Amino acid sequence: KLQFLYLIAEQGRRGAAVYGMHSSSVPLLTALAVAGGCCALGAAPPSPEPWPEQFHATLLQNRSGALARVELFYDFKNGKNYNLIYPQLNETAVLYDLEFQNGSTYYYSPNAAGGAGACFAIDMGVGLLKPGWMGGAKYLGSGAVDGFAVDVFNQTALGHGAYFATYYNHHDADRGDRPVMWRFFDNAEFTVLSFTPGVPAPDIHIPVACPFKHLGAAEPFLRRPARTS
Repeated sequence: KLQFLYLIAEQGRRGAAVYGMHSSSVPLLTALAVAGGCCALGAAPPSPEPWPEQFHATLLQNRSGALARVELFYDFKNGKNYNLIYPQLNETAVLYDLEFQNGSTYYYSPNAAGGAGACFAIDMGVGLLKPGWMGGAKYLGSGAVDGFAVDVFNQTALGHGAYFATYYNHHDADRGDRPVMWRFFDNAEFTVLSFTPGVPAPDIHIPVACPFKHLGAAEPFLRRPARTS
């Protein structure tokens, strides 16, 4: 077991995508019961509660050291998922990542081009993540992240077998489940600073002139999650 834990820790330090963890998560790994014995004999491992159909979360995004504040509005009820991305120390360069249930995603920079704005759209070919998208995830064990007790899960690419995300879930007896952090297959990590259920997505007006672009060979990661679950 100790050898297995050491191997996982080394993979975490190298940012191994299969576990979706980075060096700051290594102290957590030593506490994870990933080599078996994580649960009482005969007891089923825990699983995260489904997401609320509507919520607002403020996230700290980390993409290979590039930080940004993200205002996430998940609104499955109305077929929307909005990520308003504000780069560190450059919030005027905000990018609106607007996703819709019909598979369309719009990237809108309202302050680009001298304030005239810039916009393009792509057809992702998939809709939104469903509230229960973590169903069937592999339980890795329990530990602590940022002072919160968490259960840690790996999710494959929603039925396709490839790694999709690592999810750190905190269960509060009074407030239910809340994510503390998650990390996607492209190594983008999101730390949750606030999580408020019941908040619908705001109205954001997309410019009429917002042309569609075709996905090229240089953007295969955009097509990797081929369907929702």
